[in-house]
Amino acid sequence: IKTYAMYKNLLGRVQASLYAPPPPPWAVKILGDWVMNDPDMKDLMGKFITRQVPPDMVTLMSPPVIARALVRGGLREMGNRLRQTFGG
Repeated sequence: IKTYAMYKNLLGRVQASLYAPPPPPWAVKILGDWVMNDPDMKDLMGKFITRQVPPDMVTLMSPPVIARALVRGGLREMGNRLRQTFGG
């Protein structure tokens, strides 16, 4: 009986991770563009594909590279919008 609460918690986590609703298509497109067009991400993936970086290193490096790519992409998008609005 003590393990039932743990079992229910595990089922909840599995359901949340496997059956979570997908993100909206606009978010996938915009964020995907930001990440895939980032020079650091392209460099990391190029090194991974050509085996200059081992797979376990890519696993460690990917989250910070993706986070920086999202920030740079957002700033780039905001700069483009400001230039379109105010000229420059």
